[in-house]
Amino acid sequence: MTARHDAALLFAFRSPRPACIVPVLALLTLAVASPSRADPPPAGPGEPFANRDTAYQARQGKPPEATPAGFRVDQSYKDPDMVQDLLAAYAQRFPDISRLVELGRTAQGRPILALKISDAPDRDEDEPAVLLIGGNHGGELLSIEFVIDAIQVLLERYETDKNTRRWVDGFEIWCVPQANPDGTWAFLHVSDQMDRKNARDTNGNGRIDPTDGVDLNRNYPFRWGQGGPTASSDTPESNYYRGPAPASEAETQAVMRLAESERFVVALSFHTQATSLLVPYTIDGTRSPQPNEAWVLAQEIAPELPVQPNGRRLRVRRQIYPVDGTDQDWMRAALGTVAYIVEGTYESPLDAGRRKASIASIRPLWMAILDRYLRGPTVFGRVTDSQGRPTAAEIVVLGTRRFQGERWSARCRDGRFDRFLPRPGKVTIEARQGGRVLARRSAQAVVGAPVRLDLTVPDDATTESGCPVDGLASRECARAAAQGTCLRPGPAP
Repeated sequence: MTARHDAALLFAFRSPRPACIVPVLALLTLAVASPSRADPPPAGPGEPFANRDTAYQARQGKPPEATPAGFRVDQSYKDPDMVQDLLAAYAQRFPDISRLVELGRTAQGRPILALKISDAPDRDEDEPAVLLIGGNHGGELLSIEFVIDAIQVLLERYETDKNTRRWVDGFEIWCVPQANPDGTWAFLHVSDQMDRKNARDTNGNGRIDPTDGVDLNRNYPFRWGQGGPTASSDTPESNYYRGPAPASEAETQAVMRLAESERFVVALSFHTQATSLLVPYTIDGTRSPQPNEAWVLAQEIAPELPVQPNGRRLRVRRQIYPVDGTDQDWMRAALGTVAYIVEGTYESPLDAGRRKASIASIRPLWMAILDRYLRGPTVFGRVTDSQGRPTAAEIVVLGTRRFQGERWSARCRDGRFDRFLPRPGKVTIEARQGGRVLARRSAQAVVGAPVRLDLTVPDDATTESGCPVDGLASRECARAAAQGTCLRPGPAP
């Protein structure tokens, strides 16, 4: 199915949703748990956030409002249907630089959507991949707006701004505004007590209650449940319930599949309120790689960012309080991604001026990180055999010490790797397989542009899957590895 068909199909998902599109099991789930656009909100002991958000009430159920450049995105917060329609509208209006991709489905049958932004969005390019993701916690509505703002900037300024064109032409930028659409809907329409979790029916009573759900940012498999009772909870009623098993949730699996496929050089997971830039590893007792280029990069960029609307600057920190099972630490441990949790200001402010100021003050962060990659010092390359066939060999930057058994591989489909470097100077890259050094190259990394170091490996080294090790892989990555194929973004079969 083409990207244009994807966008047209998603517009057809407006309620009432066609029965031919929704599987039978999804229909049964929706019947007990997922209100359509016309349904009244279920009763709950906490007031639904939508009841006091008049701007949202004015916009709910309406199509995106077109402008000469694109669409209005600043009128209100957005529920899953509004996000879905806006992404589909952007994909239709900017078909040459964007593509709508469904990553999976939630327990209630809602699509988890990404907008891929690139100068050739329908092709796999030899370019670094970047992830901007929001809405992990249902009540953090402002985090969704951070990603939507990036989409608007990248698409609507492409033709007029040279920096924007350079980013879109130079990267594959994956934007996932709402990683937890069920949780957002529940926060808006069930209870504002449902500010963290998804809508898993944890008590099995056939409806969504304020104590239901799993905290997705405690559900990732790296160090899952190992931080003690203050880091996550095994009690389903807790706001920090980590789920029945590592990566048990459909939303977690969808993000893992995307990350495993694309091998993001950097990922920004947006949250709200704490005015902080959290650098992995955040989990207590987990030792970060040394030198820690993620920490160096954060310290370079944070002082240059604007003061936030609350009068504070983003503070570079390891953690705010004990955690485990976060998306950030999983991406770092499993894939080597420079993965940040970005804690913006406030929670979900109803004041429009405060909301817009918060969004504008976060925008320079992702811009600065993209520029830092292009400016260097960074290193990238491809690992292939003598016939040009890619291999997902382990990539090692000599001089970097890893303490958690991490094994960071090249991208399966094309053998590409990308690494930020903490400082200029000589860099040596090795491709390894099973501890065996397959190839090695060195160069001088400088400020000014990334340095390319392609590696040629023996022809018998083309079977690496690149899946994370030690139980860190998604179910589909493990299956693809067993079949000798490369994982791709999209719903699990």
